[in-house]
Amino acid sequence: MICQNLVEELEEAYTLITVVEEEMVENAKKLDLSLAEVHMLQAIGKNKEKGRTISELAAERYITLSSVTIAVNKLARKGYVLKTKAQRDGRVVYARLTEQGERVDRLYRRFHQSLAHNMVEGFSEEEKQVLLKGIGRLNNFLQHRIEKMEASK
Repeated sequence: MICQNLVEELEEAYTLITVVEEEMVENAKKLDLSLAEVHMLQAIGKNKEKGRTISELAAERYITLSSVTIAVNKLARKGYVLKTKAQRDGRVVYARLTEQGERVDRLYRRFHQSLAHNMVEGFSEEEKQVLLKGIGRLNNFLQHRIEKMEASK
């Protein structure tokens, strides 16, 4: 029975996430950004000092190098990202957030932090660890599915 309840909760969560993401898309449009661009800004924002390489971003987002290059170039034109070449190897390009990009990143990170805080509010440390382990397993399952899909292409 717990498994069926879990399936129902996951389905409901997926539906609600879709609704929230659609609202986020509407908000992002006001900033002249797509949701994919917001996600790219968040990925870039994970290393504010140094920035992230195109290769790092492609691996993290499960997309091609050329797709990342196109996205980063577009975000740079819009003023959200600054591109710099590595000093040692000019072929390596780093993407860093501009002040404008950091504002967008902060806005969406606050939402994610609020979501996480709300999920564990009132949980014991043990319950938090169980939830974290479950989400880790979900992520591993999804990563494995992505790898299988990529391998079958």
